[in-house]
Parts: sequence; C-alpha cells; structure tokens
Amino acid sequence: MADVYFISDTHFFHKRMMEEYPVRPFYGPADPDVYDDWLIEFWNAIVKQEDQVYIVGDFSFGETEQVRRLLDLLQGTKYLVVGNKDESSLTLTKSFKWIREIVDLNFRVSAYPFLQEDFRLVLCHYPILSWNGKREGVCMVHGHCHGRLDEYNRLSGELRVDVGINARLSRTNGGFISLEELYNYFRWVSGNELFEKYIKDNQEKFLI
Repeated sequence: MADVYFISDTHFFHKRMMEEYPVRPFYGPADPDVYDDWLIEFWNAIVKQEDQVYIVGDFSFGETEQVRRLLDLLQGTKYLVVGNKDESSLTLTKSFKWIREIVDLNFRVSAYPFLQEDFRLVLCHYPILSWNGKREGVCMVHGHCHGRLDEYNRLSGELRVDVGINARLSRTNGGFISLEELYNYFRWVSGNELFEKYIKDNQEKFLI
C-alpha cells in the first residue's frame, strides 16, 4: 500500500528561512545555501514515487519555472493546500494532483487497517477555531505557525495540529508525518477515545 504523508512550510528557495525561523527542522542544515539540496535528498529518501504527500501550504518561494523543475525532482503524488507564499505554484496544475485553499479528507477504516474509525480531516494552511465537522470528530490540520501554536493546540485539547516542518509533531516524527503518525497523535489528544465521542464528552470546553 502507498504511504500518505503530511508536511507544510518547507519554504524551498527561501534564503532567509534560517534567520526568520531559527527553529531548524529536525536535522536540517543551518546553512541556507545547502538547505534546498538537503531537503530534496531528504524528501526522496522517505517518499516513494507511489506515495501521496499533502503539502499544507508555503511550499516554495521560487519563481514558477524553478518550482516546476523542483516538483519534477520530488517523488510522490503531491497535493497542495495553498499558503500565503505559494503564488508561484498556483499555475502548476499539472505538477500537483490538485491545488485547493481548504479541503475535507476521509481516510476509511476499510483501506487503512491501523485506523479504528474513519479518519476525517480538514486541511487549511491557517489554523481554524471552528471547522466543518468539528462536532463530529473531524480533525484540523494546519501549517503557517512554525510551531508557535504547538503549546496552545496541546493545552486546548482540541483536535488540531500544526504539520509544519519545524513544528513539534514534525520534529518528533523526523520531518514527514505519516497518516498513521497523525492518527496516533490525535488518539493521544483524545485519550484514546474515538474522536466523535471525545468531542461530545468535552464539548463544553471547545468552540463548536
């Protein structure tokens, strides 16, 4: 079976990445001149050609032709949820399976044996307080914050997480977050309860 991965805020071709976001991604080099080459190599060491990668925004700062060539080098079927730095990617419709501002996904128990329930997600580059299906246990996946919202998300107890390359969950899981790792994280948040039950049991705590 093909693997499914989530990542955001890779910031290819962003020479000031290390200056603006000093929390480096897991192992990555501190030298911005070698960051892009290192990340291409790292990506292809994890992602196989048959895998799926959901990029939750701020993929690349490069010019459109630079980004097109970059995408040709990266393995996997790539889906782009648009971030605030993705202008140069918007016309590359042949390089991505799709390009969207926000998307609902449903990974079914029948297809992924590690799931104990259908795993429903809302993907948006920006964190959302109240999202489609929240009261039914849909989980919210975002980027944009570079880990600055990690503690808020954790303390809130809500089913929301930052999958940015230099956010906590990515660093914990070595960069790319697999579907199974993402599901296990939310099961940890819910105290191993099924998500819809967890939300209903705690709805007075959450903005529904």
